[in-house]
Amino acid sequence: DADGDGEDIDSHPGGTDCDDTDSTINTLAAEIWYDGIDQDCDGGSDFDADGDSYDAEIGGGADCDDSVASVHPGATESDNGVDDDCDVMIDEDFVSVGDVIVTEVMADAIGSGNDGEWFEVYNTTTADIPLDGWTLSESMGSTNSFTVDAGTTIAAGSHFVFCYESTSADSPGAACDYVYPGSVRLANSGGGLSISAASEVDAINLTGFSTGVSLSLDPSAYDSTSNDDPANWCDATSTFGTSSYGTPGTLNDSCTVVDTAAVDTAAVDTAAGTGTP
Repeated sequence: DADGDGEDIDSHPGGTDCDDTDSTINTLAAEIWYDGIDQDCDGGSDFDADGDSYDAEIGGGADCDDSVASVHPGATESDNGVDDDCDVMIDEDFVSVGDVIVTEVMADAIGSGNDGEWFEVYNTTTADIPLDGWTLSESMGSTNSFTVDAGTTIAAGSHFVFCYESTSADSPGAACDYVYPGSVRLANSGGGLSISAASEVDAINLTGFSTGVSLSLDPSAYDSTSNDDPANWCDATSTFGTSSYGTPGTLNDSCTVVDTAAVDTAAVDTAAGTGTP
């Protein structure tokens, strides 16, 4: 017991001290995690504080929360607001098709190159949804995707705007919630957009964009089935920026179509004295 800590060196029969040169190291010592030293001589990893057999990320492991033994790679995901299985996504197994849908797209923006492009999604549920690790893909020419950064949440019953950039006069500006990578570029002619968590949550395919005008989903069609029907989409009529049309981050314009034949019939009836003025 060279260090005088009351424990013989472990090379001596019956000894348990794994470092007999340091009196602070022995089987009764409190472990100090992540310093690379086995203070309590238990032989375990110094990077597995929760004892789940997975080292913490700080030590080169994959355990995203080394303070909770039930959180580690391969764990069963629970509906608890926690990334239980350390795949970056949170509660992804409890997301259903249509919980988040695409509601508006500006593919042919006013500006240089792809400046001013954006698209909007909507949380159709009554609960906030973490978008951490979700994948958004486009097939509007470049066929690229991006993974949403950790700490990104779309509030219950709210719109969320993804932008190519947020500084030009005809970008969504303050309405932009997330700037996506420049490799994602929406073709003026349109194409597909999809949102995926553990599996696909929504997908659309749109064409017929006008410069500086977004295609927006009618507010009465805010679900993942109705937004597949081109008849439920129309050019936005509200203005924003300097000369663009769209409603980034807010409720879309209505796509109500005026029945001109009915209007003409009513006019004839009124003229004949049979209609209601």
